[in-house]
Amino acid sequence: MELSWPRPAATWVEAAPVGNGRLGAMVFGGPGRARFQVNDSTVWSGTPHGPADGLAGVLAAGAGPARLAEVRAAIRAGDLRRAESLLMSFEGPYSQEYLPFVDLWMTLDGEFRGRTLNLDNGVVRESFANGERTTWASHPAGVLCIAVTGIDGFRLELDSPLRVVHKALGPHGFDLGVEIPVDGAPRHEPQVESLRYGSADGYDPFGAVAVRVGTDGEVSTEDGSLVVRGMSRALVTLASSTSAADA
Repeated sequence: MELSWPRPAATWVEAAPVGNGRLGAMVFGGPGRARFQVNDSTVWSGTPHGPADGLAGVLAAGAGPARLAEVRAAIRAGDLRRAESLLMSFEGPYSQEYLPFVDLWMTLDGEFRGRTLNLDNGVVRESFANGERTTWASHPAGVLCIAVTGIDGFRLELDSPLRVVHKALGPHGFDLGVEIPVDGAPRHEPQVESLRYGSADGYDPFGAVAVRVGTDGEVSTEDGSLVVRGMSRALVTLASSTSAADA
């Protein structure tokens, strides 16, 4: 069972997914600057007690079977404005959002010859005239893996759409720390702050990502990027941890 594409993904929905149940990525693929959009299942904009607090709030506002009977009676009487007003007590806070975590970017040169996703083992394989790039999410190791063979070098970058509070780069790789929002609002509510950070009842979520490179080539840092040269093989691993996982 295998899906194949002759070109890299142009949009998110065209990317190939990999995952291990907690850590996952959408693999866009291709030559040049290729994106690996990474998610962790614990990175979302809610708080541990948010759903229970939201339910308690609507019940305290009068939501329930008796209020629903009032709504039906108002509708039967033709008083739609009253029915609408009564229904407002059933509205709770916004549903929370499953958030993008980090973006890993790999830039390499080569004539692209297509990509595949093996549905049996969850491995994405990209073919180039001069080598191959393989991506998978290891369940035993709990990491995202990207293996590059036959290509003599590449450049790595790491960033996040969330609030970055720590970033370290060295020949060993990247370390990135981000704050995770405690509340989110849908985009159709432009008057409301889309993501709110900060402690909520003592809950202040944080996420960390570490990227490491093992290779037979030379590793250096340039302009905020990690650069590998003179290689025949390399293995990039990305691990994540969040305080939300323990909440």
